[in-house]
Amino acid sequence: MGILVGKETRVLVHGITGKEGSFHTQQMLEYGTQVVAGMTPGKGGQTVAGIPVYNTVREAVESQGANCSILFVPPAGAADSIMEAAAAGIEVIVCITEGIPVLDMVRVKQFLKGKHSVLIGPNCPGIITPGACKVGIMPGYIFRPGSIGVISRSGTLTYEVVDQISKLIEAQKEAARRAAQQAKKAGGPPGPGGPPRDPIEQEIADFLRRVAGERPKPPQAAKPAPPPPPPPPPVQQPVRRPARPGQKPMRRPSAPQRPAPAPPPLPRDRSGAYTAARRRKAMSSVKKT
Repeated sequence: MGILVGKETRVLVHGITGKEGSFHTQQMLEYGTQVVAGMTPGKGGQTVAGIPVYNTVREAVESQGANCSILFVPPAGAADSIMEAAAAGIEVIVCITEGIPVLDMVRVKQFLKGKHSVLIGPNCPGIITPGACKVGIMPGYIFRPGSIGVISRSGTLTYEVVDQISKLIEAQKEAARRAAQQAKKAGGPPGPGGPPRDPIEQEIADFLRRVAGERPKPPQAAKPAPPPPPPPPPVQQPVRRPARPGQKPMRRPSAPQRPAPAPPPLPRDRSGAYTAARRRKAMSSVKKT
């Protein structure tokens, strides 16, 4: 389902006679887009890939009924080309041009107020409805019809996101198809004999490996447990020679005895003198003298 463009969209290419304009016009035609006219001032009456070229946008709208424009115009003239398309009644305007001056785009924004035109860009890859219409420079083969829409401010990141989403959707569809085939072989009730792994998860994983360029590896049997380590060798005891006749057996010398610790010092009172017993002994010696 298209929102802005679809199979009924009739495209007018601004700058169709230039290198970029002619190349991408051919790409859009191969995708199935209805490119009905081209516009390059001063080159009216020519044809590019069988498409008539007009001098003004109004001539192309009146002659071919164009309702969508795509611009491959240099930055200096891109703003005037956008305003010309809006003045002629073009509904969707796609501007591919990069490097348009900011003040020119300010004038364009003021001009588009009150108009029924939708401007996409500038400096954008365009817009596409997969399988119906492509108005832009994006690679059409990575897009798939579906219910997901992508809006981005980066062209290359848009391609990357769309490519990943498309591959994921394809993987899910392929996995569902193959899982349905395997379900007929696996049996209905769960239990012994059923599949050891969810078929859908297995098919998605195999498909993603194929997309990444890897071949799916066959299931490998469990590796046998390693053998137990050998027991440590026995500790060899030293061989003791028997004593000769008349020889005393050798004894290990005893360890030297440590000296007894010194007795603790005599306790002293707060004045630093000895205890009362020492004091009485000292007094008795004084009396004898």
